[in-house]
Amino acid sequence: MYLKLLISGLALGSFYAIIALGFSMIFGVTRVFNLAHGELLLAGGYVAYVACERFGLGFWPSVPISVLALTLLGVILYRVFRVIKEPLELNTIVFTFGLVIALQNLFLIFFSADYRILTTPEWSTTIEIFNVSFTRGQLTMFLTAFISVSALYFLLRHTFWGKALRATIQDREAAGLLGIDVEKNSILAFLGGIALVGLAGPFFASFHYIHPTGGIEATLIAIIVTIVAGVGHVRAIIWAGWGMGLLENLVTTMLGAAFREGVTSLVLIAILLYKPCGLADNQ
Repeated sequence: MYLKLLISGLALGSFYAIIALGFSMIFGVTRVFNLAHGELLLAGGYVAYVACERFGLGFWPSVPISVLALTLLGVILYRVFRVIKEPLELNTIVFTFGLVIALQNLFLIFFSADYRILTTPEWSTTIEIFNVSFTRGQLTMFLTAFISVSALYFLLRHTFWGKALRATIQDREAAGLLGIDVEKNSILAFLGGIALVGLAGPFFASFHYIHPTGGIEATLIAIIVTIVAGVGHVRAIIWAGWGMGLLENLVTTMLGAAFREGVTSLVLIAILLYKPCGLADNQ
């Protein structure tokens, strides 16, 4: 039981870390507080759903299609965000709130209010490890999310671009004075954050029913994990994602799903009272 709880919690937590890293990258570099983050995740899920259910493609071909579609959408959104005036954080909140409403209505028009899920029959088969049964889907999600998070960590911590990106998050003006191309980093961070959402979308649609108003929960998760870890702290975001996934699984198993969001909210409030800038912040 505990092994299954651990694996499923880490899989869920890795998924949370991916969407939170995307949110943190976008906000940290561009100062765009994207309330439509969850709706973009839904868009990736719907793209994968159309690719699989309407065009007969398998799950794995739908993943790069989702990433590409969301990246192209990101190019359009970045051009829009560039013309938004100061105060940037406040104005982007207003704009992305409008984007939430627009995307929800588009989903409603094209997909109706029905709950949909990306069916992957082969993922329902079970595999036994140490006398504990897992579905192939659970293990696939765990391995894919874990590998993706590990690759992102290496990219952001051990490459020149990753170090330049983190420097831009910490102090945009100082990074520019040191010769870092801040504008280029802003574009790459924004598109990279959107691409991460495109990567997570098909998995989200495989394990959760998607519907036009279902993106709010994902946005809240991204915000909570980012707040707990602190903006730009890659390692802390990964740990916070894992911690949240394990906590939700534990609460669901011991107390029931009805208590999941309440306990998560209490933990967030406690952390905000103790460390308002995030657990990784030294201030």
